[in-house]
Parts: sequence; structure tokens; C-alpha cells
Amino acid sequence: MLISPPVVRIGCWNVNALRVRLPLVECWLKTEHIDIALLQETKVMDKDFPENALKNTGYYSAFWGQKSYNGVAILSRWPLSDVVHLDLNDTGAARCIQATTQGFRVCCVYIPQGQEFDRPAFREKLSFLNGLFHHIAPYVQDYTPTIIGGDFNIALNDEDVWDGDLWRNRVMCSIPERKRLRKILWNGWTMAQWRIKHQKNPATWWAYQHGAWRKQHGLCIDSFLLSPRASDLLSRFWVSQHWRGEQHTSDHAPIGMELYTRNTTSPTF
Repeated sequence: MLISPPVVRIGCWNVNALRVRLPLVECWLKTEHIDIALLQETKVMDKDFPENALKNTGYYSAFWGQKSYNGVAILSRWPLSDVVHLDLNDTGAARCIQATTQGFRVCCVYIPQGQEFDRPAFREKLSFLNGLFHHIAPYVQDYTPTIIGGDFNIALNDEDVWDGDLWRNRVMCSIPERKRLRKILWNGWTMAQWRIKHQKNPATWWAYQHGAWRKQHGLCIDSFLLSPRASDLLSRFWVSQHWRGEQHTSDHAPIGMELYTRNTTSPTF
């Protein structure tokens, strides 16, 4: 049985097809000493999820998948309990899974990209954000530290985009999307990167097209949202951009953070 560490390292990565990226994911888990991982866009049916391979790497797993698209998973060095699949916009899409592990409630989300303003996918995105707001609202006052992590597919501010003027009012940067994410934040949630520093947030996603990675034309769209009790435990936050430069990699880079355990005094910011 693992001894409770003074800090827990939590990682989050839109892997864009888990079975294709499994060697990279395993390397990331090992080299960054990740204790709890939230994965999005796994693109694998539950019967084909590489549960045994990840178990051999030292992780329990909870997952909800679909063939060719969507899919979310939670990995942990400790057993997972209270696992629920959450259909937040009544589409049946595997985009949200929640569990409890090592004293933390963790919720992994893959918010719809939205496609275009006149497409059903955009209405589904706004509906998902509304559903997420109502689902997590009670956790703000809850004793259990709660983390919402994933691919939000929203750059909250112009500073989170490589060219704010070019992207303004496009999907992922539009006013309706940003208003709904801000509504969640104003209800008592904190973005991990804001808790640590007050400067331009590092990019987490670069399109495969148009040489976006080479030109460093990226957007910050992956985040952790922390309940007040979880925010008090935050020690570090980082974006591991170098994984985006690996061969056959995802178009996202993983993000990570350290949280003090509840028996450890967290720092004063």
C-alpha cells in the first residue's frame, strides 16, 4: 500500500487516441512522476481500453469511451471510488467522468470544440458548460478538495491566444463561450495557473495544420479548476510543452500541478 505523500502530482492530457499514444503516455507518467492523471479524447471503446497495461505501470483506471472520438479516463496510483459517468448535455457523448481518490474528488472533462456558430455542436458546447456549472456548484462548499481538469476548448482571454485580434469572436474565443466559463469561475472556482502567477498563460494546444507548432501559434485551452479547499492546497502548476514536439504526438501538451495533502501546511501566496 502506498504511503500518503506530502504532495500529490496531478496531470492532465488530451491524448488524441490513447492506444496510439500509449508509449508516450506511459513515458509521461513515469518521467513526470504523475500520481493522478486525467485523460481526454481517448478514442477507445471500454472493452479495448488498455487497463492491464496501465495497471502494470502502477495505475488504477476508470474510463468511459467511444470508438473514434470522445472518451475520458482517470488514472491513479491509489484505488478509485465513487466513479460516475456524466452526460452533462444529454447527448450520450463520453465527455465527463468523475471519481474520488486519495482524498480528492477529480472530474475529467472534454468540452465540445463547437465547430461553427451555426452548427449543432456549438449549441451542445454551451449546453455542456451549463450542465457543468450546475453539476459542480455544490462542490464549492464541500469539504472534499475538488479538481475539474481537462480540455475546455476555450481560451478565456485574448492573452491566451497567439494572436488575440485574429482569434477574437471565433469559436473557442467567442463571448458566449467565455461568459459561461467565467460564470463557473465566478461561482467560486479558481484556474490553477492564475493561482500561481499573473502573466500570460503558456499555450497548451497547437493545430496540426499550417505549421502551428513550428511557428508557436498556440492557444491555452487546457486547465484545472480548483474548489476553494483544493486551491488552498496548490503548490505548483506547469505546462510540459516539449511533449508536443515529440513524433506521433497529440496536438495538445499535458499540464500538471502539485497539491499538498490535507495533513501538510500549504504555502501563503
